[in-house]
Amino acid sequence: MPDGSRKQPVCACPSSCTCLRRHVCRLQAVPGSTVTPRAFARGAPIASAGAAGLRLHVVATGMVAAAAVMADGRRQLMCFHVPGDIICPFSVADADCWAEALTETTTWEVELCCEPGAMRTNPDLCALLFDLAHADLARSLAHVVMLGRLDGTERLAAFLADMAQRTGRRRNGCWHVTLPMSREDIADYLGLNAETVSRIISRIKKTGLARFSSPTECEIPDLDLLNAQAPVNAPLPRALSITGGTELIA
Repeated sequence: MPDGSRKQPVCACPSSCTCLRRHVCRLQAVPGSTVTPRAFARGAPIASAGAAGLRLHVVATGMVAAAAVMADGRRQLMCFHVPGDIICPFSVADADCWAEALTETTTWEVELCCEPGAMRTNPDLCALLFDLAHADLARSLAHVVMLGRLDGTERLAAFLADMAQRTGRRRNGCWHVTLPMSREDIADYLGLNAETVSRIISRIKKTGLARFSSPTECEIPDLDLLNAQAPVNAPLPRALSITGGTELIA
């Protein structure tokens, strides 16, 4: 990863580009914007509020969790950001909110100049921000339905299927998924407790829906069968097929 203090140019892709950096390319075209590579250690906070404008981060490698913590210490993980995702500023009333690197993570930090009227007069930026808001809303609504109407087994099945489709690699007929988050992280995302998550994982392993070679390495023999365990799944990002697996780009 290049030195974070240096500005690094990226390709000038059109808005129809489907490479991993396509969001960066579109954001870089905004007059006055700057793009800076950043690196974060595991557990490091990732700032999303710029001093002079709007600061966004596009995940290049690793995984980031967005969390809200209430005054009494209860925590809700809002989402997991994977390569290609954009980390936007967010807030929840009466709660502390932040984004945190779950692994060693690299991002492209994009600082947008917020001069009066600059965003309203840039149709490409408006279209991108609308797309981001629409995608975040769709995923958030699916998460609300999952928390409100699915039981624990259905929630965990939906979570594993989502992680497989967003970050998994297909090898030898199985989906291989790395889950860098702890059982407590999964519990705080699914609205359960860590003991329940561990118990459900043991149950899923016995059924053969998923195999765990370690607490962070999962193998899913039949993704369609796992998907069928949950009546509701979060909207999935578009995928770009590449040699050896699927790389997700949004």
